[in-house]
Amino acid sequence: MSYLFPVNPINKSTDTEKISAVEKIGDEARDASQDLDYQRHKEDRELEEKVGKLINQSELSNFSKALESTD
Repeated sequence: MSYLFPVNPINKSTDTEKISAVEKIGDEARDASQDLDYQRHKEDRELEEKVGKLINQSELSNFSKALESTD
């Protein structure tokens, strides 16, 4: 359910977009939600890649140590 509340229509920021005189509260904007989901997914994927690289480096290090000890 959404409610309409008056907001301050004066934009004191440097942004040139106009602020609406009425702001819709309660229902999240669909685009904002999708952007947030995409950002979270992107961050998760980047973190998984970093962890994967660290694991591979650790495994290679352990493997090279094992090879050295068998000589």
